[in-house]
Amino acid sequence: FFDIESEFDNLLSNNEHVNDDKHDSSRRRQITAPDASFQTYENNMLDDDEDRILTEREDRLFQYINNTQKVESCILIGVENLSLLRKERKEIMNSMNSNNLNDNNGINANGGNTPQESQSLGFTLEESMTEMRELIKTAGLSLQGEITQRLQEVNPKTYIGTGKVKEAQELLEKVGCCTVVFDAELTPGQQKALENVFNRKVIENDFLGSDDDDVVKVVDRTALILDIFAQHAKTREGKLQVDLALHEYRKPRLTRMWTHLERQSGSGGVGLRGPGETQLEVDKRILRDRILVLKEKIDDVQKQRDLHRRGRKKGGLPVLALVGYTNAGKSTLLNCLTKAGILAENILFATLDPTTRRVKLPGYKTHPEVLLTDTVGFIQKLPTQLVAAFRATLEEVREADVLVHVLDVSNPTWKKQEVSVTKVLEDIGAGDKPIVRVFNKLDLLDEEDAEMLKYEAVCSDDYSVGISSFTGAGLSDFVAVVEDALSGLLVPVELELPYSCGQEVNLIHEVGSIEIIDYREKGTYVMGRVPRSLAMKLDKYSVAQRDGLVDDESDEDELDWAALGKGRHEKKIV
Repeated sequence: FFDIESEFDNLLSNNEHVNDDKHDSSRRRQITAPDASFQTYENNMLDDDEDRILTEREDRLFQYINNTQKVESCILIGVENLSLLRKERKEIMNSMNSNNLNDNNGINANGGNTPQESQSLGFTLEESMTEMRELIKTAGLSLQGEITQRLQEVNPKTYIGTGKVKEAQELLEKVGCCTVVFDAELTPGQQKALENVFNRKVIENDFLGSDDDDVVKVVDRTALILDIFAQHAKTREGKLQVDLALHEYRKPRLTRMWTHLERQSGSGGVGLRGPGETQLEVDKRILRDRILVLKEKIDDVQKQRDLHRRGRKKGGLPVLALVGYTNAGKSTLLNCLTKAGILAENILFATLDPTTRRVKLPGYKTHPEVLLTDTVGFIQKLPTQLVAAFRATLEEVREADVLVHVLDVSNPTWKKQEVSVTKVLEDIGAGDKPIVRVFNKLDLLDEEDAEMLKYEAVCSDDYSVGISSFTGAGLSDFVAVVEDALSGLLVPVELELPYSCGQEVNLIHEVGSIEIIDYREKGTYVMGRVPRSLAMKLDKYSVAQRDGLVDDESDEDELDWAALGKGRHEKKIV
């Protein structure tokens, strides 16, 4: 922006030697220039949402652009566990065999995939390594080298073979880095054994005093994802959930800490002295108490979210939850539909906290307004600590009426990402929800490939649509598909409301659709479709109940019960 203070200084310095008779004219010049500066400043001012987004983007990316902080370097080790792949393929085949019974009834739970296609839905080593490179970049590390290995069975002690351990140690000395990242979830024993091998010289010379920069750290996939979450957590709720996940992860990995305090000396007099309590036991107790406190705070957060959800249910508006793989474009779609102003960056896990906005979709007839919720992105091999810690956030997905599954079709592995997200949804109990598949980022594809995906979406039996949340193309089709998905949530009603019930008629206009409305002598006749909860509230105004159709059925039931009672107490023949 224009430097207003320097403009003031220049004007004052130029007018120091001006005569008194020209004081008024110089004063006018001093006022005129600042007014122009203020006008320029006001024209370039940002609103609150844009300022917040730019500030958050600066906090995350400034260190990479300007190199203001020392970037930690690392090497990446990827392992393809062939025995695990065979186990996963066997599970897929078993699930396909169990779904053959559903196919006979017209239900294809496998989505039409052949056995060969289903076996190829797992991530290959190269694809998993590509994803790990993106995670390393998001975490702020600099990748200096890679090592890969295919194993029939993993080494229970060091996960990789002894030859690869030596190769990794030589690569560490060659590139001069002190961090090793594994594309796998290591056990605490494997992590400690690897650190002991890599830090053998440091351990032998520990009495000389070792520098922390010389200690090699071993980071597995879970720790890397948790570190990214810790960097991106901004709100109190997000920080609590990430803190709980980190404590759960570190609890079995405390053995390498506090080595200088092996035991506390026993005290208390004769007969009570002994080795005392180890420092490790004290740390575990402190960590356990901290976990209990964090769980209580998260329970309070979950109660608050439950209250918010109850309030939204009373309003009768349907809830749409945006789910999908990380960096699929969920936040961009929410900003495009609602102008929410949330951060949407081309990085992994940019969104951690759910954001709900009330939006009126253009051309929408069934529900004039809906609630749209953006949720945290998923990833393959999602750590169990995160799923448990983010249960309050994932409740938004489980309580939604319809799930909008956003797919990044510009990614070559988007079909495998879809399978990973579907598996996570089933694990959290949201697999039975109506799902709208959104083929996003069509603008990044060739025109022919984009048209093929649009044609596939139109011809599919489920709710599918192709859009570009960046350019806004295809949003009208998206609204039509969402309307079809939400039509099953409405029930037909035929009501005659008194003229004193104007608020109920207005509510039907807001949350339902009216096909026929007629103003009669006794009240307002309405025929349309409304949510089931509202239909139960307005059941006393039903035309069928007023005409006595329901009473006749109840009378028939009472007569049947009376006849049955008389038959049970027949007179005895003497």
